[in-house]
Amino acid sequence: MIELPRPDYSRNMRLIGHSDQGGRPDGVQLMVHRGFAYIGHMVSQGFSVVDVRDPARPQR
Repeated sequence: MIELPRPDYSRNMRLIGHSDQGGRPDGVQLMVHRGFAYIGHMVSQGFSVVDVRDPARPQR
């Protein structure tokens, strides 16, 4: 397998936390406001709200 070069905008990024949004992997739109992430879901419909004030430990 050939390794492709990484785009400039992906440098200096690393994963610091993860939320599975209650098993809803279809998040398509994300907005963060005052420490809360609002994630819109297309297939399962509706939205999730995740407390991201501590990015290493997001809370649903």
